[in-house]
Amino acid sequence: MYPIDEFKYSLIKKFLTTQYENRIAHPLIIGMQGIQGCGKSHTCHKLQLDLESQGIRTIILSLDDFYYDRERMANQIRGHPGTHDIQYLCNVIDKLKNQETCRIPIYNKYAHRGKGDRKGYKIIEIDSKDVEIVLVEGWCIGFSSYSNIDESFSLLNQDVKYYEELLTPRLDAIIIIISSYQNSFKWRLRAEKNAKMKGYSGMNDEEVNSFVSHFIPVYKLYLNKMQFTIPTCKIYCNDDISSI
Repeated sequence: MYPIDEFKYSLIKKFLTTQYENRIAHPLIIGMQGIQGCGKSHTCHKLQLDLESQGIRTIILSLDDFYYDRERMANQIRGHPGTHDIQYLCNVIDKLKNQETCRIPIYNKYAHRGKGDRKGYKIIEIDSKDVEIVLVEGWCIGFSSYSNIDESFSLLNQDVKYYEELLTPRLDAIIIIISSYQNSFKWRLRAEKNAKMKGYSGMNDEEVNSFVSHFIPVYKLYLNKMQFTIPTCKIYCNDDISSI
């Protein structure tokens, strides 16, 4: 069960198809932003299957895979801006733009009872079939920094600015899944329960509530501050959980 139902998915697919048909860039770099648990990864994988069935080679880059390793993040809240190797991600995007083979890290967010760690790399080979679409998904993609902000958020804002300056200019368009940040609690709980059913060692309910609560101040600051000059698709999700 996912927040993006068939109708919402059809709108996303139509937007992506239009961008592809009118593309200037090759490959096309599409961002996807939304709160935790809203279905970004699931939607990207469904899009990838649909596009590749049409002969359109599509690569997914998840911000989650570009977390620093556990040792480097020992004293940081995993997921906040500043915990991802954004320069590495941008280097991968640039290589794909040049149709070059690249190496992508793999992150296991369920390792160490949900604290996570890197578990290796995978290689994207560029052979006779060029990459035509790259989907870049993550909860803080497209955030805009403040010129003035309370000192308690100054370090966070510096990290947001770094993402804004490096990653955002590489996007050709963006899809934003809009929902109340309150939904992130129940959606993340559902994701952890599904993970446990598949044999992963996820977080319990108390750990999920503690983990998600760290993101609420960030949601409040930045969710309503995103502004773009690139084509933007906004999909609104309410509390209803429907299936793709």
